[in-house]
Amino acid sequence: WILKRIEGLLDDANNIKWLICWCISIKTTSEDSGVTVSQRSCWTVVSFWLKVLLFIIFTPAFLNYASLQREGQVLSSLIDIGLGQKIYLLCKGHGQPVVVLDAPAGMSSDVWYYVQESLSLSTKVCTYDRVGLGFSRRTLQNETTGTEKVWGISTTGRMVDDLHRLVKAADIATPFILVSSELGTLNGRFYSHIHDTQVSDLVLIDPIPEDVFEEEKWQQFWYSHLVPSLQMMQFSAAAGLSRLLIILGVLKPVIQGGDVSEELLQRQVKISAVYPAHQSAAVDKHFFLNESASPVR
Repeated sequence: WILKRIEGLLDDANNIKWLICWCISIKTTSEDSGVTVSQRSCWTVVSFWLKVLLFIIFTPAFLNYASLQREGQVLSSLIDIGLGQKIYLLCKGHGQPVVVLDAPAGMSSDVWYYVQESLSLSTKVCTYDRVGLGFSRRTLQNETTGTEKVWGISTTGRMVDDLHRLVKAADIATPFILVSSELGTLNGRFYSHIHDTQVSDLVLIDPIPEDVFEEEKWQQFWYSHLVPSLQMMQFSAAAGLSRLLIILGVLKPVIQGGDVSEELLQRQVKISAVYPAHQSAAVDKHFFLNESASPVR
């Protein structure tokens, strides 16, 4: 739908270009004004369609930005982990060992909703949004000191270091059970390796092998199909097209069910599909996967 929408905008632009050329080609016959009635009517039509095109392009993006600024102020469960970074953390339940849930790459902590609700009946369960995803904001690249300089942004080393600082800042009891999924399993394996005393058990769900890019077909799919599709979603979010899809009911939340609150339904769609910074971080985490996997090899 997004591609068709963009093609439609390009068609409108071509039509306007054709109208402009047509207006210029009309010869002037009026000696008083130098402009014929036909030309006046022509430029009126061109002006109208230019305004319509600009309205279609910029209005959704402006409304998208304004809405996200209001929504971003609602949640305040942010933990300062230093270096100007704050990470969104949500803990439920009581008891030990604490269970820490690490979401797949490019996804917010909302994907653990049902798991957290169930496990929190037995012990304390914490979910968090990695830097740049969900409500966790990305820090500036030059705001790094010490060991953080070793790791590139959006790499496994950097994400593991962020989690380590979050555990200390939030005073999460150790050793804890670390659960990670898909691309996040690289983080789980690396974290349990360099901070082995903090992790009592490691649970890997649908783990990604560290040598995945040694297969040419997989590498071609990743960088020729998956990453470009995420970049298109990022463009859609920045332009406000994703918000229009939500209003039209085309975009649906991943987590659905009768016991899911309306707040969660709205939040996961808006953050995961509409927030440009979230999509940008998701693109980076997938793009730098090969570099992320290198410390685990």
